[in-house]
Amino acid sequence: MLTHTSGYGCDVFNPDLARYVEVVGLPSILTRKNDALRVPLLFDPGTDWEYGIGIDLVGKVIEAVTGVDLESYFRRHIFDPLGMHDTSFLLRNSMARRLVGTHIRGPGGAPVAINIEPVDDGEFYTGGAGLFSTAPDYLTFTRMLLAGGTIDGVEVLKPETVKLMSHNAIGDLDVPMVRSNNPALALEVETFPGQVKKWGLSFLINTEDVEGFRSAGSLTWGGVHNTYFWIDLKKHITAVALMQILPIGDPHVQATMMAFERALYAAIPNNA
Repeated sequence: MLTHTSGYGCDVFNPDLARYVEVVGLPSILTRKNDALRVPLLFDPGTDWEYGIGIDLVGKVIEAVTGVDLESYFRRHIFDPLGMHDTSFLLRNSMARRLVGTHIRGPGGAPVAINIEPVDDGEFYTGGAGLFSTAPDYLTFTRMLLAGGTIDGVEVLKPETVKLMSHNAIGDLDVPMVRSNNPALALEVETFPGQVKKWGLSFLINTEDVEGFRSAGSLTWGGVHNTYFWIDLKKHITAVALMQILPIGDPHVQATMMAFERALYAAIPNNA
């Protein structure tokens, strides 16, 4: 489930699955309805890689095993210990006043604000998406991973667990270009074209050094609102960039991210 090799896909990205959801009358995963998880496998588990709802199902497993909802579990074991007080599935009033709006590109290319109402009647918290947060909070989380699971004297994960998370977990399989069935939310994008990509628990892993950029073995992923992070384990660098514009893969955002990363590494002494 954590490696996206379970066979489960996502209707936002897979057109075949989207047609199935429409014909059968299932809700989209975006609705956070339990019936959205009642989809068929796209392939036999372990035989392919496809970004999907596996992590959402892991969230369900955590709730079943612990007897508490995902919000409570995350708060008890991650958010409160790390001081991530601005991170939650619940948009509290103190957070709503600071909520950045969602944008799309207007006809001239300038960002235009759009209104996307949070889902208030969802039946479960999605393990793979849905948190409200801030850049400082999320950077605290990535710094914890960079430090091997412990930061400021607080241990969230054991060092051996973080080490396991950062290793290739899909064997001979490679991570391909992520397809899209909804260009308003996501464009087809291939990270590090021409380079073999692997997947850990649960990060994209580049297998080669990128000159002037991150090292081989770095961990990364992003969200549809063009929210990104990476963790360079060799050079001991982590960064978070949250842009709040749709769709993910926006060419202007990609150019900004490349310029940001290049400038960051260029500013670090002895990086070359």
